[in-house]
Amino acid sequence: PHPMLLYSSKIIQKISLALNSIAKHADDSQLSLAAVAALESILTTADLQALNEEDVNSMIKSFSTLASFILQTDDAVIKTSSSDEWKTACARALGALISNGFVDVNAEVSEECHHLCVYAESLLRQTLLSASSPPDVSFDSSCNRYDWIVLAGACSNGPLFVSRRIVFDLCSR
Repeated sequence: PHPMLLYSSKIIQKISLALNSIAKHADDSQLSLAAVAALESILTTADLQALNEEDVNSMIKSFSTLASFILQTDDAVIKTSSSDEWKTACARALGALISNGFVDVNAEVSEECHHLCVYAESLLRQTLLSASSPPDVSFDSSCNRYDWIVLAGACSNGPLFVSRRIVFDLCSR
């Protein structure tokens, strides 16, 4: 068994609680940066197959909150009050989810892990849509495209089939 297995559930619950509280207050302090980095770290180190339903739901809620800070979609406007460092940390965590949330189509996964994979697929579609759309009219060209950071992180950290999928989807838009 993975050495983090005994602690991953408790860690995920505490991180999710902290992130959801932080998001309500639009707090981008050092504590919130640490919470996002911890979520990214637990995602890349934990055995996703061993997560229970509560852990997966908490992670999905946290990632949905992070996505609302950086992805430009029809029903969400990017929250501009947050710092560049906070948004970059959110983008890195979302990229980690996409890179680790995808599994080979032939792989067997638990039902809980399947829910996380479905969410990763949905997040990828949102990110591709945001990345292939022109920026908002108020977009300053000196600003970062956080949706591009998400995709770059997913490509650089994931297996080759993740990169191929992202490049194929971007080229076919």
